[in-house]
Amino acid sequence: AIQIYNATNPMGVKAGLYNGQIFNKLRANLTGVGGATISVQNIADAVYKARSATLYDAHNYLVPTPEVSNQQFGVDSYGYITTQTGQIEGRNLYDLMLYAPLVSTMLGFIYTSVSQLVQVARDYLKNQEQAVLKYKGSMNQAAFYISNNNLSTRTSADVGFDASQIISNFDPALLSSADANSIKSAAPGCNSITGSFVYFFIGTGIAGTNAVIPTNCDPKNMLINMLEAKWNSMDGGSQMNYYVEKYLDPESEEVKRALFSAYRPTEMNDADDQGVWKNFTNTANTMNMWRNSYSTKFVTLKSLSNQEDNFYQSSNFSIFSEGKMTQGVNATDPKVNFANVLAVPPQSDFSKIRH
Repeated sequence: AIQIYNATNPMGVKAGLYNGQIFNKLRANLTGVGGATISVQNIADAVYKARSATLYDAHNYLVPTPEVSNQQFGVDSYGYITTQTGQIEGRNLYDLMLYAPLVSTMLGFIYTSVSQLVQVARDYLKNQEQAVLKYKGSMNQAAFYISNNNLSTRTSADVGFDASQIISNFDPALLSSADANSIKSAAPGCNSITGSFVYFFIGTGIAGTNAVIPTNCDPKNMLINMLEAKWNSMDGGSQMNYYVEKYLDPESEEVKRALFSAYRPTEMNDADDQGVWKNFTNTANTMNMWRNSYSTKFVTLKSLSNQEDNFYQSSNFSIFSEGKMTQGVNATDPKVNFANVLAVPPQSDFSKIRH
């Protein structure tokens, strides 16, 4: 159920467009509040700050990390966020690309065409329609009150009319013939804040309602059409295989360290209470084993074999770790050699080995 935001219960909102806590968090991260204007860049920066990783995220999810942080803490893994694009208030901002195929005709994928994705988006927006219409009703009422409560005492002229039309430009005749409750369902046009907002999410009405008068509305400004155009432009390209986002460093060193909590060995694994591994016979040989994303380490089959194979061109390979292994890796990398290799070819059926 959606609870309407009101003065007597300002934090009682639960979901969707009426979640006041989300707006409060965004506002807290805005710079320039109270000034003449807030730029688009100010809003974008606030979104990046609000979405940066927190202690809660670190304790509940696998969070990717920049290679700079992996090097800073000397951890036994590589960060796969490598492209820094700038800073926000001293915090590094990066481009992030995660392998996350959206559409594929390969067996096992949920979505095999862009049309399927579009239908999913339509279904989702349809479920949001009542929330959008509630927003429209509230804005219509605000426009109605601005017009009706700003009549000139001398001429009775509607001096609030122009301002009300900017908020919601429904049929002006309704300002004098309707009341505040019946005005809620009136359809504005796209030359107003309300009409543009409603049209962006649901057009003239996904469920068949006349939510907006389509005069001066451009179909390219509908969210569903934007998504479809974007997905069609990506279809068949490498972009369809990646989730692209901005990543902003956490605001504290505490959170940065907490991001490497996906795996930390204990004393049972010859490590100290900080997760630093120590060689049992040579305690000076230490390695920070913190992991940020995957506790499982993948290895190449060649690394397990003492025999050559035409498939592999090198004599040994590093333990697989996310990121670029050429960054921050010492020449004496201890992760390339196994002490107990197997006397079988690399492409053998390892499942049959019994020793």
